[in-house]
Amino acid sequence: MADETPASKSEDVAFSIFEHFLEVLTAEAGRSPEPLSVESIEALARRFKENDSKESLARFHKYFDECLRQHEKDIWDEARKRPFDRLLVKRFSRLFPTEGEMDSGTAVISRRILPGFFLAVEMMAGKELFDQCQSACKGIVKAKKKQVGADFHWRIIYEDENARELVNDLFGVISSHFADFEKRAEWLRDLINSHLAPPENYAFEGEHVQDWSLGRDGTLALLRELFAPFEEMLADTEGRRHIEERYGLKACRTIEELVGNFKRET
Repeated sequence: MADETPASKSEDVAFSIFEHFLEVLTAEAGRSPEPLSVESIEALARRFKENDSKESLARFHKYFDECLRQHEKDIWDEARKRPFDRLLVKRFSRLFPTEGEMDSGTAVISRRILPGFFLAVEMMAGKELFDQCQSACKGIVKAKKKQVGADFHWRIIYEDENARELVNDLFGVISSHFADFEKRAEWLRDLINSHLAPPENYAFEGEHVQDWSLGRDGTLALLRELFAPFEEMLADTEGRRHIEERYGLKACRTIEELVGNFKRET
């Protein structure tokens, strides 16, 4: 059971329903004095759909609930090893579609971007800095867990000033890679699209997740969320001073130019 994938489990559910229909069909054929016609089989299929739809729907709901619980467990297990990844994703998680929302046509970001996103961040920041941030974040999580014990919740980390500053520091460094904004944004989009997670991992987002890829609008929305705290700081005298003191005047100007690109694209 532990080795079952979402795809294999969905096949099991589909086959069990198919086998159930075959049992109904076989029983009907046994009762009928004549061979079943196409029309009688179609009528039987309609009755099966009407009479067994609630049972089938309940089985599918049970399957999806199991998949979501397993997915949440996998995320939590991974977060223990790489908590900084979770902090990074929090920056733009509000862009992710809810269950089925991908089919509405309004979603611009899928969770399928995550492998390529992490790769891009590590490439731009450098492995050494990225590993340092990962280690520092583990220290923050460990300290908070020790402090609050059983009351620990990830919201505590999300709201922790040191944790948020850690993410800002990383993107403060990464901002220098966007001197040529269009070129870097295109590079980011292409890298993410070449490392998309399998669609079945996030099938709950909607059927269109199968053919989804990151477009220009999605790339801009992603970057805007990642650098949103800098945009807020630049709008305030104290915030601007904080950026200059922490990252330097040159970096502050680079970040300001980067944020300006988002405004021009709006």
